[in-house]
Amino acid sequence: MNQYSGIEKKLDAVATAVKSLNRTSDKAAKEQKRDRKRIPFDVDTLTSEEVDALKRLIEHERNPLEYSASQIDVGEDKIRGMYAEFDRLGLVMIDIDGRCAAVLPMAHWAVEKHEQRSRDAELEKKSQWRHDIVVASVSTAIGGILGILGTLLGVILG
Repeated sequence: MNQYSGIEKKLDAVATAVKSLNRTSDKAAKEQKRDRKRIPFDVDTLTSEEVDALKRLIEHERNPLEYSASQIDVGEDKIRGMYAEFDRLGLVMIDIDGRCAAVLPMAHWAVEKHEQRSRDAELEKKSQWRHDIVVASVSTAIGGILGILGTLLGVILG
């Protein structure tokens, strides 16, 4: 009988466990990669509070862990949940404690897109206002002219 047979059996058990762990790890990595693929997401679904939080994260992107930890200390689960949603959307990467470990390029895009949509909405509002003023002015002028013509016609025919 081999004096190392007990050790060999234990090593075989460890090797089997490592193989199983590798398979599980590979499967988890594939699932995570599949989940990380771009989730269709509309910038308009972000609230102004969320966009402001993203802006602050971008301002502190050189050390997001420290900044996000301070924000979590203040807002606790609300902030931790918001960061988790940002992570799910691919805007940031969070660590096991829910702190932002990195601000991803899509966060910059989302903030810029939100600001662009705000600017576009403001321009549309101004354009609509100008249109409404022109229509109201023309309607008032036409009504005034028709009123004067009607009065003159009534006097001439009357």
